[in-house]
Amino acid sequence: MSDLNLLPSQAKFQAERIHLKAIINNFLWVFGGLWILLVIIVFLLELILNLSLKKFNNDYKNVSTQYQSLAGSIVLSQKIKYQAKVVAKVLSDRFEYGKSMKLVKEIFSEKVMIENLEVNGIKKIKVDGSVLNGEDLNEVEEKVNSINSGSVDGVVLAEIKDISVDPVKGWKFSLEVKLK
Repeated sequence: MSDLNLLPSQAKFQAERIHLKAIINNFLWVFGGLWILLVIIVFLLELILNLSLKKFNNDYKNVSTQYQSLAGSIVLSQKIKYQAKVVAKVLSDRFEYGKSMKLVKEIFSEKVMIENLEVNGIKKIKVDGSVLNGEDLNEVEEKVNSINSGSVDGVVLAEIKDISVDPVKGWKFSLEVKLK
């Protein structure tokens, strides 16, 4: 069989036109459907991104608020640490006069009478005392030498400042003691 077309030539053009319109119509439906699907996908993506952005913003606000509260407590903590260091330094640098005077009195035996203790500066004490005879004065000199050699705990240096003889009370001495 052969292709025989019995339609008039105008009908041929109309049939091709109808067929072409059907193809274009199908193409427009597919193109329009894809376009609408693409618009729906874009709107859904925008909605999802807006929701996640709101969630991230809320999380950021929460973290920022926590950070601000922590920043205040960190500043307070650092202030307290600094004040504790200052107090510790003051306590480590403080000088206990009572213990120091007791230590100086205990350096000498009963033969040496301590008459006066006077604070001359930080960790320096002036000692005025007396002994009845010269032999006891030798004990004072020996104690000063042992202090200067480092054999007495708590005392760094002792220096005799003055020695005099009183006919009634015996030998008087004055020395300066430097404590650790």
